[in-house]
Amino acid sequence: MTEGTSIIICSRNRANALKECLARLPASTFVAHGVELILIDSASEDETEAVMAAHAAQAKYAVRHLKAPRPGLGLARNLGIKAASGELLVFTDDDCYLQEDYIDQLLRHFDVERYQFCGGRILLWDQSDARVSIDENEEFFLMPAYHFLPAGVIQGANMVVHRCVFDRVGGFDPSLGAGTQLRCEDIELLGRACMNGFSGAHLPELVVYHHHRRKPGQEAAELRLANDIARGAYYACMSDQGFLSYWTEGVKSSLTVDPGYGQNKYQVLINELKGAQLYFEGKSQSTC
Repeated sequence: MTEGTSIIICSRNRANALKECLARLPASTFVAHGVELILIDSASEDETEAVMAAHAAQAKYAVRHLKAPRPGLGLARNLGIKAASGELLVFTDDDCYLQEDYIDQLLRHFDVERYQFCGGRILLWDQSDARVSIDENEEFFLMPAYHFLPAGVIQGANMVVHRCVFDRVGGFDPSLGAGTQLRCEDIELLGRACMNGFSGAHLPELVVYHHHRRKPGQEAAELRLANDIARGAYYACMSDQGFLSYWTEGVKSSLTVDPGYGQNKYQVLINELKGAQLYFEGKSQSTC
């Protein structure tokens, strides 16, 4: 049994989506298990701060809300970690809804002796939305330490990390995540954790519904391009830390796995190379 569970949700300029997300939280199970909610306003310019304050005022469970000084999901999530008191940290997004039994399933199945981070299923809330940013895998599997962790195998919309991981490897890279050029702060943290001796798992019992509102066509294509770029940045960042296998394994995967959705695998690789370029350019600018 893990002591204490904290849910961390960060939001930027999506007050209406956040309001719906908060309204659908499984409040009764939060109360039953003493779960706390940490809300981080990622330097929003809309009503996000007011939505968070209103929810904190009426919730029957513990809620803390803070505002980040600048955009960036990696930075915001780090603030959430510092504010949280739980040992088990659950990350989800402001356009996601936890299934009613999410906490019950997490406390029943999470096994810190076998794995220290995990993900779960991410299902479409609105079936008319594009089939992107989801994970419908119904099988349990382990992600062993010191092995290549593919991009997308766990997504920040449904991600659980034991505090012992942060104690050893530090937090998210504050230069990455939504609000920056490269949206790969989630998998970069887990890849770093994996290469420092931590193991992961996919727990299909943990279900989140994603209400991303992107429709098939141009919106979905733009998201896939952003994901390609982020994937390349992730592989470059891991290689830059000395884990060179990430670049070779990443390129190998790009050239041998059908990306689907009618995408050309060579164009996907070009997009990933662009992401690597953006990562190194950003690093160079930050050291100037």
